[in-house]
Amino acid sequence: MTHDGQLHTHEDTRLAALHSLQILNTPIEERFERITRLARKALDMPICAVSCIDKENTWFKSIQGLPGCQVDRKASFCQHTILGNDPLVIQDTRLDERFVDNPLVNNDPPFLFYAGVPIFSIDGLAIAAFCVLDTQPRTFTNDDLEILKDCASMAQFELHTGGANKVQDQLIQQVGNSWRLSMIDPLTRLWNHDGINTTLGESLTQSFDSKSGLMVIMLDLAGFNEINNTIGRAPSDQLMQEFAKSLLRAVGEKHIVGRIYNDKFVIIMNTITDIKQAIRHLDELQGFVDSYPIQGVENRPRLGGAIAAVYVTGSCEYAPQSVYETLDSSMYHAKHTGEYQLTTINLDSESATNDQHAA
Repeated sequence: MTHDGQLHTHEDTRLAALHSLQILNTPIEERFERITRLARKALDMPICAVSCIDKENTWFKSIQGLPGCQVDRKASFCQHTILGNDPLVIQDTRLDERFVDNPLVNNDPPFLFYAGVPIFSIDGLAIAAFCVLDTQPRTFTNDDLEILKDCASMAQFELHTGGANKVQDQLIQQVGNSWRLSMIDPLTRLWNHDGINTTLGESLTQSFDSKSGLMVIMLDLAGFNEINNTIGRAPSDQLMQEFAKSLLRAVGEKHIVGRIYNDKFVIIMNTITDIKQAIRHLDELQGFVDSYPIQGVENRPRLGGAIAAVYVTGSCEYAPQSVYETLDSSMYHAKHTGEYQLTTINLDSESATNDQHAA
């Protein structure tokens, strides 16, 4: 296979280095989202991405400004960036012979500006690129380039550094690429139901082994079917994608976030040390959901949703199915009372208490 007649000089070794990082087909993470978000704002660009160049596709570990998670490598600008060690800046892609027939240049809207910086493996092989794009031709100053290079360095550091949640990192390292893909929600790129079930099981085991606290939160968005019917499928999908990224940012990178159903999310917090900390997190989450803005739905400027949580302490094992049963029962009460429900389970004393708190 060729890509415009060019491959990296050490393509097989480069691909092996990329795959060894176990980064492909993993959920979005705030540590990467933060960098692309900052770069997009600092450079005033509509699109910014961390692009991993695989054999057939360019896969985005993080992308701002576009939906989706990958493009065909043959159409990717970043495949050219990894052929060298220096930044690649194309002020008008229409004037570059490499992109005369490129669908990204000729589609509507076209991508007419590109700037990318290679991201390297430990051995110095270009495995990815940090890039920005625009639908208009642009100039790129030396200061702009320095910002882009700094962001690429930060993304490179994160690629070679584990995330803040050990359970999630261990799962990613242990399961293969295709298995990971089956555990990712294609719309939001968070863990799906299977992914959350797996991470919940591992989190409960770790909590039992370390005798530490664990809180599992279920979030049920209010009336999302109504939103979908009112504004249409494409806008509601975009709203869901934007909400998922905002939720990930609000929750923080130490915790695990998944979308288990159309309008239901689960958050696993395995660093909770006491009930006061649990209540503080729930207060903040309820405030975030209730204030999240939406547009296009008459008399409904905010999203809102019901929250149920289980805080598990003690040194006895607790099964994921038991967690879900408790959450389902608590969610019923949360929807009817308008207050989030927190169930505290002390497994040493085999007791459970339900706490209600105003939203």
